[in-house]
Amino acid sequence: VEALVRTRRCVCVAQRWGGKREVMYTAFKALGDSVDYVQVCDSDTRLDPMALLELVQVLDEDPRVGAVGGDVRILNPLDSWVSFLSSLRYWVAFNVERACQSYFHCVSCISGPL
Repeated sequence: VEALVRTRRCVCVAQRWGGKREVMYTAFKALGDSVDYVQVCDSDTRLDPMALLELVQVLDEDPRVGAVGGDVRILNPLDSWVSFLSSLRYWVAFNVERACQSYFHCVSCISGPL
């Protein structure tokens, strides 16, 4: 897989489903040090047109930063109780938990959606 990824522009790898973590591990291992950045997001994620440029800018400006994430929001927070409660959970996770971790320079997890 590593040789294919490094010699072709586009590669599709079929593997036994082991969850998102397993798929990401395969991709990261195959890419190795052949790229400067890797962007990962969920299949239902919508990115702001400037998102990647802003995220890369943070990485470029400070070599101590190893990963960045965005402000994840639910697009339909008022459609149901589930979507509303999910939107509250995301807000707390990003605006309270991650902000606190960032203040102490110890963010323990970069969000899965972005």
